[in-house]
Amino acid sequence: MAYVTAIYGGSAEQIDYRLGLTQHGCDSDVQFRYHADGRERPLRWIGRGLPEFGLDGLTAGAELTTEQHDLARSLMAGKHPVTGEQLVAPKLAVPADAKVPLGPLVAAAQALAAERGLDDPVDMFAKPKQRSAFNTAVRAVARRGDAALLRVDDALALAETAGLEAEQVWPDVDLLATYSNLYEPQAVVDEAGKPELDENGQPKIELTPRRVPVGIVGFDIGITLPKSASLLLAFLPDDLVAQVEASYTAAIERTFGWVEGRTSYVRRGKHGDGHAARQEQTAGFAGWVMTHRAARPVGDAAVGDPHWHVHITIANMAKAPDGTWLTVAAGGRDLMRHAPAIDKVTQAQVRAFLHNQLGITFTRSARTGVWEVAQIPDEAIRYFSKRGQQVSAVLQQLGYSNADVSAAEARILTRESRSAKSETTAASDATLRGLWRADAVRGGLDPDTLMDRVLTAYRSGMTTGPVEANHELEARFGISLDDLVAKLTDPEHGLTAHARRFSHLDAVAAVADALPHGAEIEDVERLTDLALAHPAFQALPTAGVDQALAGPGAHTQLAGAHQMSGGTLYTTKDVTAAERTILAAATAASDPTADVQDRARVPAATVDLALGVVETAQGFPLSAEQRDVLHRVVTNGRAVEAVEGPPGTGKTTLMRAARVAWEAAGYKVAGAATAAVAAQNLAAESGIVSRTVAQWLWRIDNRDGFAGIDVLVLDEANLTSDRDRAKLYTAAAEAGTKIVEVGDPQQLRGVGVGSMFGYLHQLLGGARLTDNRRQRQADERNALAAFRDGRHAEALHTWARLGELVATETSDEAVAAMVSTWLRLREGAPDPHALTAGLLMLAATNEQVARINEATQAVRQARGELGDSANLRLPGGRETRFHVGDLVLIRRNDRHQQAVTGDMVLNGYRGVVTAVTGEGVEVAWRDPAADTEAEPSRAVLSPGYIAQGGLELGYALTAHKAEGLTVSGQWERPDGTRNDGSVLVYGPGMDNPGLYVSLSRDKGQAMLFGARAELEGEREELFYGPPRNQQELTDRVIAALAERAAATADNANDRPVLVDLAQAPADPTGTGTVSGTGTTAETVAPVPSAPVPEPVRPPDFTEPAPTAQPDRSQPRSRPGREPVTVTDEQRQQWQDLVRRSVAARVADDRDTYRALQAQRRDLTAQLGPERVEVLRAESHQKAMQTLEQRRERQIQERLERLRLEAQWQNRPHSRLTDTQLTHAIRDTERRQAREVAAAEQARRQLSEREQAVAAGRGPRVTQLDSELHRLRVNAERQGTLEEIERRWQHARTQAADAAERAARKEIDAERTRWWQPGRREQLQAEAAADRALQERAHAEVAELARYAAELQQQLGGPGAWRQARPQLERAEATYVQDRQRAHDTDQHELTRLGERIASYDTAALDAGTRREELLTERQLRDAMPDTQRTLERQLRIQETLKQRQQTLDHATLERQPEPSLQADVEYHQRTLHTDIHQDIERGGPSL
Repeated sequence: MAYVTAIYGGSAEQIDYRLGLTQHGCDSDVQFRYHADGRERPLRWIGRGLPEFGLDGLTAGAELTTEQHDLARSLMAGKHPVTGEQLVAPKLAVPADAKVPLGPLVAAAQALAAERGLDDPVDMFAKPKQRSAFNTAVRAVARRGDAALLRVDDALALAETAGLEAEQVWPDVDLLATYSNLYEPQAVVDEAGKPELDENGQPKIELTPRRVPVGIVGFDIGITLPKSASLLLAFLPDDLVAQVEASYTAAIERTFGWVEGRTSYVRRGKHGDGHAARQEQTAGFAGWVMTHRAARPVGDAAVGDPHWHVHITIANMAKAPDGTWLTVAAGGRDLMRHAPAIDKVTQAQVRAFLHNQLGITFTRSARTGVWEVAQIPDEAIRYFSKRGQQVSAVLQQLGYSNADVSAAEARILTRESRSAKSETTAASDATLRGLWRADAVRGGLDPDTLMDRVLTAYRSGMTTGPVEANHELEARFGISLDDLVAKLTDPEHGLTAHARRFSHLDAVAAVADALPHGAEIEDVERLTDLALAHPAFQALPTAGVDQALAGPGAHTQLAGAHQMSGGTLYTTKDVTAAERTILAAATAASDPTADVQDRARVPAATVDLALGVVETAQGFPLSAEQRDVLHRVVTNGRAVEAVEGPPGTGKTTLMRAARVAWEAAGYKVAGAATAAVAAQNLAAESGIVSRTVAQWLWRIDNRDGFAGIDVLVLDEANLTSDRDRAKLYTAAAEAGTKIVEVGDPQQLRGVGVGSMFGYLHQLLGGARLTDNRRQRQADERNALAAFRDGRHAEALHTWARLGELVATETSDEAVAAMVSTWLRLREGAPDPHALTAGLLMLAATNEQVARINEATQAVRQARGELGDSANLRLPGGRETRFHVGDLVLIRRNDRHQQAVTGDMVLNGYRGVVTAVTGEGVEVAWRDPAADTEAEPSRAVLSPGYIAQGGLELGYALTAHKAEGLTVSGQWERPDGTRNDGSVLVYGPGMDNPGLYVSLSRDKGQAMLFGARAELEGEREELFYGPPRNQQELTDRVIAALAERAAATADNANDRPVLVDLAQAPADPTGTGTVSGTGTTAETVAPVPSAPVPEPVRPPDFTEPAPTAQPDRSQPRSRPGREPVTVTDEQRQQWQDLVRRSVAARVADDRDTYRALQAQRRDLTAQLGPERVEVLRAESHQKAMQTLEQRRERQIQERLERLRLEAQWQNRPHSRLTDTQLTHAIRDTERRQAREVAAAEQARRQLSEREQAVAAGRGPRVTQLDSELHRLRVNAERQGTLEEIERRWQHARTQAADAAERAARKEIDAERTRWWQPGRREQLQAEAAADRALQERAHAEVAELARYAAELQQQLGGPGAWRQARPQLERAEATYVQDRQRAHDTDQHELTRLGERIASYDTAALDAGTRREELLTERQLRDAMPDTQRTLERQLRIQETLKQRQQTLDHATLERQPEPSLQADVEYHQRTLHTDIHQDIERGGPSL
C-alpha cells in the first residue's frame, strides 16, 4: 500500500511527530499515527533538491541527526534551513473567532431592500466592489447557510453601507470581542529574542494581524510492502537479511527518484478558464525518510508484527530554474495521483530482486489480491497481521472498508485502538527477530521450514540470472506480451472494466502489478509503452478534456490530470467498438429516412382504446404529460426509443399503458432490468414479462436471443453497462426488435464501463416525464426538484426546515439517532412485511449498512423483541447471528431451489426470519406482485447458501440496492401520526446520484442524518474551528453534503470516447448541453471535486481602523430635496424602540419582538423615509463610536496587561505559586545545608587518603595486592585439584578393573562342573573380594568428586579452575606496571575528590544565591498591588493548566488519564474561572 497525505498548517507538533519526537493528537493524521515511531531506524535525508541549500551534511542519504532537527523544521516552514529566509510564504487565514455568520447579514439586507421597495438587495450598494462583495456573500449563504462566515470588519463595512445596525443584525454576537480577535498585541523583540524597552523602561507593544496557517506545508508519502516481504526480514538466515533489506531500501529510493522526476515541477502563470499554466522542472524535492520494522503491538504483546514500511516527508517547495522557490506538483494533486503507481512500481522492483537474486516466486493472494511470496501460506500472513485486522475491525465498526480508507482517512478515528510502541520495538534486529520467531512458534508456525521452502531455488543454484531485454518477456517477467495485453484489456478486471478512459499512469501501475516476477522501474515503463502500442488500445486527444470520472469501483481521474505527468488518456478498442454499435443504431433511429422507422408502430386510434382500458383497470387517469409521451413512444416506429423520468414521475405506469397498446396491435413485449428484483417489479407493475440483462445476454449467446420479441423495454437503463447495451442492440437489430430505454441519467450508474443513456436520450430527442407524483409533501417534491436542478444547499435546508435533517458531531451519535428514529417510526406497523414495505434505512457503503444493521439488531435484542438465533458464516470468514424476528435481505438468485427449500428466491427480496433450524434459516417475504392480503412466500435458506453471501440483515440497504424501490407501506402510529412510507438516509459517503436516489424513495417522509466528523477534515477545522452551536453544526453538515453533491453531480464517464475522437457530436441536441445536466458542450467534464472554500472576503476592502468613516449624522445628499430635521422626541422614540427590540431578540422573547417591530413600522410610516434614514445613520454612527471607544479601552487594558505580563516573564521565579515559592525557599535552604555537609565530609576523606596514597598504600594498590594474594591461593588450590584429579582417575580405573575381574570370576564359577565344588567356592570368594574392592573404589571416587566440586566452586566453576595458575603467572608478570597504574589511579581519585569539594562549595554558594533571589521575589509580591497579584496568579494557573494539559494529552496516547490528574486539571479550570469572575467584579484586568 502507498498513500500521499497533505500536511496542513505545519504545526510544531506535526513536524516533531514526523521526526519521531512526539505523539500529538492531530485527528487528521490517522494513517501516520498508526505507523510512526522514529526510534527504529535513523532518519535519512532524501531528495535531489537538498544541495540547493549549500550545507555540508545536508545531502541525500546522510543521517538526519538530532542537531539537524531545527533544519528540518525550517524546511517544513518554507524557510531556508541555513539562513532562515522565507522561501515560500505560508498560506494564512483569519481565525474563525474573528468572523461572523453571513446569513443574518444577507437576511437583514433582503428585508431592508423589501422595505425600501427594491427588487434586488444589491441595489443598496453603489460601488462595483461592494456589489460584488454582497453577491459573493449571497452565494456563500446559498452554499453553506449560516456556516458561511466573513471577517467581522468586512461584515461591519457591508452592514454600514446597506444602512443596517450591526447590533440588530448580530444581537447574540459579541462584536467587540470578535473584532478584537482580528489582532493580537505582541511585544517587540530584538534579534536575540528579548523584549525591547521604551524610554520608560517598559516593554514595547504593537498590534499585529492575527492569522493562522492553513496551507499545505508538505507531504507524507507512506510506502508499505506486502506482509510476506516483512516476514522474509523476520525469518531469513542472518547472511541474507541485510542484503534483502538493502534491496527494499534501494527500491524505495528508485521509486522516489522516479516520482521526483515526474512531479517535482512548479507551475507559473494562470491556470483555468481556458488558460494552461507553464510547467518548469526544478532541482527536486527536499525532505527525509523514516524506516520502521514493526507494526504497533496489539493488546499486551511485547512487540508488533513484522511490518517493514517507510514514511517520506517532503516540503511543499522546490527551486525553479530562475532561483525562485514555488510549491510543487500542481498543488500536490499530481503527487497524490501517483500513489497507486508508487505502490505497484515499488512492489514490482522488490519482486524483481527477490526473483532474480534468490529465486523466490510469487502468487496473488486470493484474499487480498496482493502479490505474496508463493511459499509463505496465507495462515502465516494472517497470523502476523494482527494490527491490520484490528484496524479493519475498527473501520468496519465505523462503517468503512479498507478500500474506503483513502477517501475517509482524515475522518476515521482508529487512534483509540492503538497500543503504544514498546521499548522492545526499538530493540536490535536480533532481539526483534528472536521475539518474532518465538511468536511464530506459539502460532504453530515453523520459521525454518518456511524459509527452507522459500530458498529452495536459491540453495539449489537455480536463481534467475540477468536476461537481456530482447529475450522472451515470459522468461524475465513471468508473463508474455499477449497475456499482459489480455490482462489490461479484460472487460471484467482490466483498465476499462469500470471506466472508458484511463491514464498512462494508470497503465504503469497496472503493468507493474501484473508482473509475477516484478521489474525495475525502467522495465515497467518500457513494458507499458510496448503494451499501449498494441492495436487493442486507442490513445485519446487531450484538447478540451478537463476531467474523466469513472464508474463505481474505478480509479478517478483528477481534474486537469491530462496536463500532469503521465496524464495522457487512453481507451480500449472494445469500448469504441461498443460505442459505434450503439451510436449507429441510435443515429439510424433518429433519421426519419432510415429503414428502421416501422418497428412496433401502433395506430393512434388503438392507443386511445388502450388508454381507456388501462385507466379503467387502474382506477385513475394518466396525466396529459404521460399521454403525450405514450403516443410518441408507441406510434413513431423508431427502432430505438428513450424515455427519461425522475423518481416518482410514473415511468412504470407509462410502460403498463404502452404494453397494452403494443399487445392490442399484436406485438409481443418483453422487459429487461439489471437486477432480478427490478425485473420482477417491472413485471408486477406493468405486466411486461421480464428477465435480467444477464439472462438476456445468456439467451443471445446460447439460444435464440430476441426471436419473436417485437419490443424490449430496458428499465433503469442508466444502470446498464454499454458493453451489455451494445450486445442488446446487435441482437435487436438481427431480430427486428424495438428497444425502449427507460431511466434517469441523474440517478445511479451500474458497475461497468459506463452508461450512455443520457447521451442517447439527447441524441434521440427522447421524451421526458417531469411531474413527480410520489412524495405526498409538496415541500419534499420541491426539495427534490431543487436538488435535481443543482440547488443542493437550498434543497437540504428545506429538509432541515421540515425537521428531517439530523446533524451530529460524531458518527456514533448519527447512527444512534438514526436507529432511535427507526424504532420510533416503526411503532404501529401491523406486521414485519408492512414494516419492510413502509420503513427503510439507507447508507453509502456495505460497511456502513452492516454497522447500522448490527446496531438495530442489538437494540431489538436488548428489548427482548428477537427470538432463537444461529451464528452463521458469511463470505470472507465473517460471521453473523440471525434471530427469529430479524429483518433480512436476500442477496442471491436461486430460481431452481438448488440451495434453498421452498419458494423461488431472488436477489433483493426483503423479509423476516421466521425460524432457525439445523437445516438453515427460514425467511418469509411478500412478493412484490402479490396482494397485501396474500400469504407470504417462504423458503429455508441453507447454511451453504448463506455462506456464499445469500443472506444478510436487512434493516438498512445501500443506496445502489434501493434504486427502483418505492417505500409506501402505511399504518397509524400510537401517537396519532401516520406512516405513508419513510426512508432514513445516512449521508456521509453519499455522492450526488446516491443521495438523490435515497431521498426520493419515500412517499411519506425522508430523513437525512450526517456527522460532521465524517464530512469535514483538517482544513475545514483550521478555517472554521469547532461549531459554536447546534445551528452552526447543522449548517456545516449541510454545506459539506451540498459541496459533495455539487462535486459529484455529473459523470463524464457517461460521455462516449468517440466524442473525444471527434467521431460523435459533443452536443447531440445542438443546444450546448450534454446528458441533461446543464453542462455545456465546451466543458463536458463534470465539476471537479470542490476544494474547501476560502473564507468569503469582499474584494479590496480595507481595515476600518485607518479608514475615515463617513458622517452619518446627516442624511445622504439627494438632489432637489431640502435638508430633513429630526426632533429630540422623535430621536428618543426611535432609540428606545431599537434598544427594546435588541433586548427582546437577545432574550428570545418573540411575542415582544414582533410587537416592537409593529410599533417600529408604525413609527417609520409616521416619520417618513428621509427621517428614518437620518435616524438609522445616527444610530449606526453612535454604535460605531461606542464600539470604537470600547475597542480602544480594551486595547489599553490589553497593553497594560501585556506590560505586566512582560515584567512577569522577565522575573526568574515569577511562575512559582505562593506555596511553591515557600517550598522553594525551604528546599533551597536544605540544599545549601546539604551541600555544605557534603563538602565537609569530602574534606575528611581527602585528609585520610592523602597519607596512605603518599606511602603507596592507596585503595587501588591495596586492592591490587589483595587480588594477587587471592590468585596465589587459587593457584595452590589448582595444584590440589590436579592431585585429586589424578587420584580420582586411579580410583575409577581400580573400580573398573575390580568390576571386570569380579564379573569374569562369577562367570567362571557358574561354568564350573558339579564335581568341582571347591573350585567354584574359591572363585566366588575371589569375586566377592573384587566386588568389595570395587565398592571401596567407588566410594573414594565419590568422595574425591565431592571435594573437587567444592574446590572448583571456589575457583569459579568446572571450566574455570584450570586457569588459576595461568592467571597468577600473568598477574605476577605485569604486577609492577599494574601497581604503578593503581597508584596513579589513587592519585587521580584524590584529585577528583578535591574537585568534588569545589563542586559542593559552588553548589552551596548557588543555593545561597537562589535563596536570596527567592526571598527578593517574596518581598516583591508582598509589596505589589492586588490587581497585579491577581493577574500574576491567573497567569501562573494558565501556565500550569497548559503544562498539565500537554501531559494529559501525551498520557492519553498511551493509556487512559489518571483520575487524580484529570480531577486536578478540572479543579484548576474551575479555580481559574472563579478567579476571572471575581477579578471582573472587582474591576480588575479582564481575561
